[in-house]
Amino acid sequence: MRARMCYPWLVRLTCLSLVVLGVARCAPDGAGSIVYQVEVQGSAIAFRDFVVEASGFEGEPARYKGAWFAELLRMKQPLDCEYAEISVFRAVRSGAVQGSTSLRPFVCRGHPDCAARLAGGWQAVEEHSLFLEDDGTLLKNNDFEHALSYGCSWRSPNGKDGDGGGTIQSTLGECTESDRSATDVKLYESARGQLWPRGGSRLCNSFLVGRATGVLVVHIEFADSSFLQLGFCLPETGLQLPLSVSAQELASSKCPWQGASLGNRIAKDGHWRIIEADLGRDGWQRGYISMLFGDSSGDSDFLVEGTISLPIVQF
Repeated sequence: MRARMCYPWLVRLTCLSLVVLGVARCAPDGAGSIVYQVEVQGSAIAFRDFVVEASGFEGEPARYKGAWFAELLRMKQPLDCEYAEISVFRAVRSGAVQGSTSLRPFVCRGHPDCAARLAGGWQAVEEHSLFLEDDGTLLKNNDFEHALSYGCSWRSPNGKDGDGGGTIQSTLGECTESDRSATDVKLYESARGQLWPRGGSRLCNSFLVGRATGVLVVHIEFADSSFLQLGFCLPETGLQLPLSVSAQELASSKCPWQGASLGNRIAKDGHWRIIEADLGRDGWQRGYISMLFGDSSGDSDFLVEGTISLPIVQF
């Protein structure tokens, strides 16, 4: 079973999980487009004291939703499938900026048929979430208190077909992003000690599932689409750092979510070292991995090695 270790909450989070959805707003007939909008959630007090602004966006009146309010900010110009610019959102009170954060649309353009769909007249809506706290702080990543999401929904020209999907992350988690760029994990063909073709890391993500006694997860996808998954079940006594966990310790744990895998290959030797970590709201971890992976045949071993330095998304 360890050869196919899988985290139900994590499997390909960066891929689209298709569900049938509708799109409320369409572009003119024959022209496909992507409408980008951001839902800002918060309390009545937050919306009384602050206005959320972003260049190029227009707001709609706040609407009541249970115990919270939510306001939509819609970008004035539709998007295409190209790489979009970052938008900065600000919480403003009496002309002064109290809090700010940034977002970039990424979910719709990740669809493999994005360009073809727009050429064929499909319409899409990409919606991201922000949370406005009472003190003007703007949160964008999911955490234990606020279930934020980042998704895309598509609708065909005839209005009968549609699909969509999303993620709990505010970005795709590309390793080149500023808060992930210190991560440098590579995939080597161990028999010859040479870098595997397209063996550099492409997507670099870390997750914390549960609170202090939850599971700390690292998910790294390489340029050849193979992916590394590490899972460590936090002890009830707390995380004592620095910590070095061997491949054997990961495999022998009684915790079902603990382990290490490279696709269908299991960890045979080596270690995962967690040097520093903050498991709070804006958490992060820094460490190192040097681990050998293989299958039962013994003739296709791979070495994964390098530095891990990642923000931690909680859910």
